Amino acid sequence: MNDIKISVVMPIYNCEDYLDDSITSVLNQKYDNWELIIINDGSTDNSEKIIKKYLEKDKRIILINQKNSGPSVARNEGIKVASGEYIVFLDGDDWLDQNLFKYINKVAKTKKVDAFVGTFNTKLETKDAYPLQSEVINKKYVNNKTCEEVLHYFYRLRLVLTVWRFVVRKEVFDKNKVLFKPDIVHEDEEFMPILLTKCNSFHLVPFPFYNYRIRSNSITTSKTLYNFECYIVAAQSLLNYSKTEENEEKKLFLMRYAYNDLYMAHWGVKTFSKPIKKIKRRKAVKMDNRNKNSVKLLGIKK
Repeated sequence: MNDIKISVVMPIYNCEDYLDDSITSVLNQKYDNWELIIINDGSTDNSEKIIKKYLEKDKRIILINQKNSGPSVARNEGIKVASGEYIVFLDGDDWLDQNLFKYINKVAKTKKVDAFVGTFNTKLETKDAYPLQSEVINKKYVNNKTCEEVLHYFYRLRLVLTVWRFVVRKEVFDKNKVLFKPDIVHEDEEFMPILLTKCNSFHLVPFPFYNYRIRSNSITTSKTLYNFECYIVAAQSLLNYSKTEENEEKKLFLMRYAYNDLYMAHWGVKTFSKPIKKIKRRKAVKMDNRNKNSVKLLGIKK
């Protein structure tokens, strides 16, 4: 069987400080049959200038410029033009392990895999950012298991369904017309549960292949009410989609992650939306005092 082609979809917006690391992590892969599709989402810094420096040296790099429309629209454009058999998602401030493509090709040449899943490393750029950590995934619950078994395991594990920890067969996107929802942040929360229900086979990458940089000024780490409202949008979308799912196990998976999004919305508003004035709590009344008052109001004699 011939070597497979891998498409890397990388949306970027004002990533001039990190682009060299991201692009170099693709160029340094120990496997050559790939394309890097960079969607410049209306950057106003020197990002485009940096990218063009690499375009001149490597024809496998493709640049698409678009007006600022958000990462969902950018990723959807990347999916549309991708010509590889598998799609890897890479953000403009993160980087990949150099062995990822080689491993994907090795496995994909021996058996059909719809989705590879992996763990990740994190680099905390600031102290006030939320320190997302990767879970420990056991391959015996992923490799050669049915979709329903894997989805149940992901939920039991409370797996964070970030788009960049999965490498998915392009055929899954094309056949099921699954796209990112525009105009929201935390778009992974809505997109990935739906996409995973369309995958029939999974395989665990046995090493952390993604390096996630956590920045306080990034879109997803910004502590705004809009950020948490987007969890509600994602939850509503998943609940609506679950109504069309005939498989009961997949329906339950979608509903569970919808409820998780609602919890995140509640937690976010409660944690980061503080009232202007301190709210005084009403003192609890003892049960025996309430009983005495009730007796007086009802005119009951002892």
